[in-house]
Amino acid sequence: MFVFNLTTISQIFIKIAVLGYKHFMLENRNISINMGTEALVAG
Repeated sequence: MFVFNLTTISQIFIKIAVLGYKHFMLENRNISINMGTEALVAG
């Protein structure tokens, strides 16, 4: 059960992180486009 719970928590955390990242990118799409060059150079 411990391993199962740990795996489930990890999967949930990954899903939340991915959704949060996508939402962040959508919210800042204009900024990302305007600062695309700086972002690529900065890495």
